[in-house]
Amino acid sequence: MSERHVRDLLEAGSASSRLLLVEGQVRLDRDGSEQPGIVIAEYDEVVSRLGTRPDAAQLQAEAAQLNVQLTQLGG
Repeated sequence: MSERHVRDLLEAGSASSRLLLVEGQVRLDRDGSEQPGIVIAEYDEVVSRLGTRPDAAQLQAEAAQLNVQLTQLGG
C-alpha cells in the first residue's frame, strides 16, 4: 500500500470507489464491480478523514495507517 493507492482512490471521485486486497495485490475498484476481495478503504471514509485534496504528508500518513490495518489482517 502506498500513497499512490490513496491518491488513486481519491482521484476516482466516486462514492462507490474502494481499495481492495485481491490475491495479495492492492487494486482500485472504481465502481464497486471488481471481483470479491478484502475491502481496505472506501472513498467516503478516506474523504471524511482527509478531504478531497490532501497534501503529500496526509497521503503518506493514510497509507501508513492502511498498511497497519493490512498487517493486522495478515495481508
